[in-house]
Amino acid sequence: MAEDELCEVDKRFMIFAGSSEQDIAFASFFWKSVTLHPPIESRLVSSEIQQRLKVAQPQSPPPNVAHQVPEEDYKSTMLLLEAQKEQKVAEKTHYLLKARKRDDIIALLGKQREERIKKEKISLPYKPKTAAQARLVTSDDEQEAAEAEAVKQLE
Repeated sequence: MAEDELCEVDKRFMIFAGSSEQDIAFASFFWKSVTLHPPIESRLVSSEIQQRLKVAQPQSPPPNVAHQVPEEDYKSTMLLLEAQKEQKVAEKTHYLLKARKRDDIIALLGKQREERIKKEKISLPYKPKTAAQARLVTSDDEQEAAEAEAVKQLE
């Protein structure tokens, strides 16, 4: 009876008007061969989801923290802390020595500069004059001479 109902449904809903008998036969064969699967959401069991739960591991009693001995020894911790302090002190003294050397070098350079400038001032009158310096000196001398003549004329 189910086949009779399917044939009735096929006859009612499969209409190929204006087509040849061969095309109608191929199309009806195709539509009968296609079966639509229900969407994944409507399936009761999905092949992608594991249906069984994992087996529970045997439980061991939780360790009592109050009665446990600390893993690290107190003496070793203190030794490590003291070693870190000593290392920091050594680094600090190293950097302080470097800073002191830097300050000494800067002071020495300043002193040497002052001495060089002092010596240059002492030796300036005895140095041979260059052409540019000679022009400056002669122009100064000429100005002084012109000023002296102007003063004499005013008197």
